[in-house]
Amino acid sequence: GVPLAAPAGPPSDMEETLDEAERRRSALREPLVDLVSVDDGGSDPTPPERPYSRLSVTVLMLVSLCDAIEYSLIMPSLYAYIVEAGGKEYTQMQIQYNFGLALSVFSATSFVAKPFMGWLVDRMNYKLVYFFSISMAIAGNVLYAFAGHRHMPWMIIAGRALSGIGCANSSLSFSYVSRTVPERNRTAVMTMLGLSFPLGLVLGPALNALTALADFELLGLPVTSSNAPGLLIASIIACLLALILAAMREPPPYSETHGEAPPGRGVVAACGALASELAHPAVFRCVATIFLYNLYICAIEALVVPVTKHTFGFETLQNSFVYLGTAIEVILLSMAVMYWSKRVSDDLLVCVAGVCAVASCAFVMAWWTYAMPLWTFLAGEALMMSTIPFAFAPNRSRFSKATNASRNQGLLQALMSSMASVGSIVGPMYLSALLGEPTPDGRIAPLMFAGLAAMCAAMLGWELVALAWMAIVTRRERRAGGIPHPEAEGDST
Repeated sequence: GVPLAAPAGPPSDMEETLDEAERRRSALREPLVDLVSVDDGGSDPTPPERPYSRLSVTVLMLVSLCDAIEYSLIMPSLYAYIVEAGGKEYTQMQIQYNFGLALSVFSATSFVAKPFMGWLVDRMNYKLVYFFSISMAIAGNVLYAFAGHRHMPWMIIAGRALSGIGCANSSLSFSYVSRTVPERNRTAVMTMLGLSFPLGLVLGPALNALTALADFELLGLPVTSSNAPGLLIASIIACLLALILAAMREPPPYSETHGEAPPGRGVVAACGALASELAHPAVFRCVATIFLYNLYICAIEALVVPVTKHTFGFETLQNSFVYLGTAIEVILLSMAVMYWSKRVSDDLLVCVAGVCAVASCAFVMAWWTYAMPLWTFLAGEALMMSTIPFAFAPNRSRFSKATNASRNQGLLQALMSSMASVGSIVGPMYLSALLGEPTPDGRIAPLMFAGLAAMCAAMLGWELVALAWMAIVTRRERRAGGIPHPEAEGDST
């Protein structure tokens, strides 16, 4: 009779050759970055375990929106509120000291709390971490609102410190997207998250007009234009917390998408694994990018008000129109980035940011003087701000792809946000060091812009070299990854 199965034996040369070809083909399925990737409408090559929740992403956009609204509501009235809380016995030096302390303590507590929030979210539910952070923000804003009535400026400082801890959850949305959204859609979704902040800055002035009319009592607390922003923000984020708890879907656990946990769960082993992830060239390039462009943007933002005051005599209202126009520009360009994100690679979009940064610095060095017309200032400002949509969301997206297999998404994204904060701190310091006096021909901060141009050009060169190297590697692996013809391989052996 005919045997049902061939006897077991050692594999043939042909079987070994086919296995090697299959391994080469499997290697091509690793997440390589192409220079141009056309969206053919097909399915994602590595879909997640379940479709991501668009409602959850919308809720996370509201988190960023509320952060921007808080910033635009508190900042215009903070100085006057400290004067009111301090009373007549407060000297000008005390007022300025407390104003600076209120600004710095918010940034400091947020900076320190971000890695802790990221570490927590890698180990427990997102809703629980959001509940903790937003509860801190609610308590901080309520404390802020009571400070003026009690005439206790220290309550303003404490309230801003608690609010800073609450706003440390800003990086959690990026780790959520990294764990739930397919790579093909990730840049567009992160761009949508980035759009929320300028939208909040646009809504802020409208809400300021509302709080300026406040003049009533709430449970015995006098509510005026000074403390109304704190109560309004506390009410808004309380509604946001209820929405998060009711509507946000938890991402799949790491065990479902990232395999088993690596051996060695001690503190030393965990720090070593985290350091090795950050030291990877693709990851380190993303960290350097977010630091540089935050330094670039914050140095420019710190320069706008002195320039407009000295050159055009602008006051607060005119400067608000400048920032409004900038926000509209960023929104429109972000929509363009969302369109192109599925058609070109993240690296190419970041290269566009580098080109915009170098070109804007060259324009400003050539045309900006203290005697320039208004259109020259607006053109230079528009060129410099055009960097934002191309630099931040694509860089976040490629960072999430570079760390896609990590079980520390929350902590890594939080460290990215902390590095952005460092850039935001260094930027104004860099401006102060290199602003200098006007040159004889009236040029504005030529040394500062020359330094920014040099740093952005160096980053652009790094990006271009990385793009070229990835193109060479991708082409070589595609050539080596084809399955050989069996007969030809049989003849060669």
